[in-house]
Amino acid sequence: MRTVMAQRGLSFEDAINAAILASENLPPFETPVHRLGKPRVSLDRALAIADELADESIAR
Repeated sequence: MRTVMAQRGLSFEDAINAAILASENLPPFETPVHRLGKPRVSLDRALAIADELADESIAR
């Protein structure tokens, strides 16, 4: 970015503004969605289960 700024004689603020304006023409980013099915473990206790698994791995 510094190289482009130096080549074009732009300040940091002008370079950032140009990058933001250039990105407006891009299509919006979309994250693909996948069905994962029903959880096999109650997610209400996810942190407790993770703690138990960590404790087991440390005990080994």
